[in-house]
This record gives sequence, structure tokens and C-alpha cells, in this order.
Amino acid sequence: MNFSIKTDAEILAYANPFLDNMINASNELDYQKFSKDLSKTMKNAFSKSDFIEQQMALQEKVGDIDINREFVRCIRRQQGVSILWVTHFEKIDGEVLAAIQMDEEDGQMKILAARIS
Repeated sequence: MNFSIKTDAEILAYANPFLDNMINASNELDYQKFSKDLSKTMKNAFSKSDFIEQQMALQEKVGDIDINREFVRCIRRQQGVSILWVTHFEKIDGEVLAAIQMDEEDGQMKILAARIS
């Protein structure tokens, strides 16, 4: 899919459900739910045990990720798009950047990279 010609609203129609799922799955420690929209490469690089270990440490330190967020912008490239939001962690003050990179893989939209920091 050529995201360079899509509007922010069209891109967010794909991206928001992906990020909702990732945040909810992270807060619930549910790897199956978390990984359902990941690209093959990302699934191979981020195992269930890695996910559980990382999320448990994160929750202990900063708490859950807030599902509420503010859209910042889309960064379009020839291959894929990155979407940026600002959100918060439960146990710390201040803003947190949430970002996902999406593109098509085997005819379906997939998450190529994700970061909440």
C-alpha cells in the first residue's frame, strides 16, 4: 500500500486499532494478542519470553501504558509509514512517545517496528 498518498485520517484508520491492541496486550501480558499484527521479522526477533520479561519489568518500573493518546504526525516514506503519538505511563509523570512503523506484508498491513518510550 502506498502510504505517501494517504491522508493522516486514512493512515490512522489502520494504525489506531494496531496500537490499541498492542497497548492492551502489553498491559495484559498477552503475547498472542500482542503479536497478531507483527511482521514476520518482528515476531522472529521478539519471542514470547522476551515480551513477558520486558513487559513485567516495565510494569514494575512505570506501570501500565495509557490507552489514551494524542496523535502527533505521520512520517511517510516510499515503503511504509511511521505514526507518532504522545501518551503516558501509569506511575510516572510526563509524556511518552508511542511510535509504530507499518507496511504491507503478504497482502496484509503489519507492524514492522514499535516503540513506547
